[in-house]
Amino acid sequence: MAKYNSAGTSYVEVDDSGGTPRDLSPYADFIDFCGRDFYDPTVSIKQIVIQGPWDDKASTGSDVVLAGILGAVVTVSYGPAGNASGARKITGEWTFSDYSIEARAAGRLSQSQLDRGEGMVRYTAVFQISSGFSMTTWP
Repeated sequence: MAKYNSAGTSYVEVDDSGGTPRDLSPYADFIDFCGRDFYDPTVSIKQIVIQGPWDDKASTGSDVVLAGILGAVVTVSYGPAGNASGARKITGEWTFSDYSIEARAAGRLSQSQLDRGEGMVRYTAVFQISSGFSMTTWP
């Protein structure tokens, strides 16, 4: 069985405020579908949690994409093994319900902690199921 790294192989995209899918993969190092069994159609995924480094880069950064959609119903698409043609795709409509930004004060961290990225500003985005999801493959 193949194993995949979430912060290098997985792919996640979220619609921005204009409905354009934006690749958040570079800003997602943790994605949780609440441990649901995707292969059991009777079990619904209740929420998705995405966490990663916060970035306010124009049009593509995590904050620019997420800050404009809080409270909105958006399409979220996820490829655990990437978005190459034929790879698993989980997609659906989700309500973006919670957005938090956190950081540790850099003045309280040692240089080695900073070198390891422990002082990085991070975000957590929570999406609640709106109208179900489907499992297909990327075109």
